[in-house]
Amino acid sequence: MSRRILDAVFSGALFALSIWFWLIANAFPTSPRYALIDTDFWPKIIFGLMALITGLITVQNVRTLLRERAAAGSDAPGPDWAAIGRMAAMGLLVVAYFVAFGRIGFLLSTLAFLWIAAFMLPSGPRWLKIVFSPVFTVLLTVVFAYVLGLPLPRGTGVFYDLSLMLY
Repeated sequence: MSRRILDAVFSGALFALSIWFWLIANAFPTSPRYALIDTDFWPKIIFGLMALITGLITVQNVRTLLRERAAAGSDAPGPDWAAIGRMAAMGLLVVAYFVAFGRIGFLLSTLAFLWIAAFMLPSGPRWLKIVFSPVFTVLLTVVFAYVLGLPLPRGTGVFYDLSLMLY
């Protein structure tokens, strides 16, 4: 049951986000040279279709949820608050990773993000949670910095100096 609630909330959030992005695209400045197909043409089409699709998915999820609740009656289990809390915490963790990415650099923020995310998961061997984060972070750094030659954010201040020492 809680999966249906999460599906409905997620699709509803995507629906609201796509409408917001459409409104942003609608406010793009117009160009007299490209009067018919301007800078807002393709974004508005994409976000309009995204709003239509996610709106339909939201309606379908809510209808399925209501149908399942009516069929289950009053003895249906309530929402899984632990899973909902874990999902909210993961969302906050992603926002914190986004903020920390530019300030403390790729290496440290990715290492911390993966460790915290791994230990938020309810299952899995502890040794794998400890080992995975540094191994995966080093592999990503090698692939992006050395194989692809792409610059990674190094952070600011002391974090910049530390990242210069590490890669």
